[in-house]
Amino acid sequence: METSARLLRLLSLLQAHREWSGADLAERLGAGPRTVRRDVERLRGLGHPVDAGPGTGGGYRLGAGAELPPPLLDDPREPPAGDLAAYVSRGVSTHVYASHAVSRLLVPVEEAAGRISPSEGTLEAEGPDSCVLRTGAASLDVMVLHVMMPGFEFEVREPAALIDAVRTVRDRLARSPARAGASRPRTRDGAGRTPGTPNGSGAAS
Repeated sequence: METSARLLRLLSLLQAHREWSGADLAERLGAGPRTVRRDVERLRGLGHPVDAGPGTGGGYRLGAGAELPPPLLDDPREPPAGDLAAYVSRGVSTHVYASHAVSRLLVPVEEAAGRISPSEGTLEAEGPDSCVLRTGAASLDVMVLHVMMPGFEFEVREPAALIDAVRTVRDRLARSPARAGASRPRTRDGAGRTPGTPNGSGAAS
């Protein structure tokens, strides 16, 4: 089994089972214990937390806080020749999902990579001041979070449905301050203030 296909298989096994011994993983992957240890290190380098128990009998499990897609295919196909990290990143951040998106981030790729891990999407440089993010999610609502949470200015290129979803969220956020202001209590002169305080500051004078 090629290295990248083996990595996808290893990640699938870790997702499907709470803890594996090194011997069990080696048997499932058709590889030796040293190869398993190297593959675990590769997954860690790609942003996937994998914990290992102490000693020769220690097992492997996904670390706390791991955000991973639905279980991968049990028998991933052999990958094409190319960059290993990019192939595995696409496999766990995009290809396993039914919905895919392409967005342009208005920051250099190095800055984007500081906030977007390989498990969240793939990044491609597009000039010195922008890059392209390719990602996947189970729903459009989650996809909106993927492009908004890093905090960068962005442009959605596809799909069109994601553009509409972003506009819906934008309009909802724009309405929220107006509703909050309308719900505040009013003084006799019409100025809003916090109940129980003379000056509306909410703090004792």
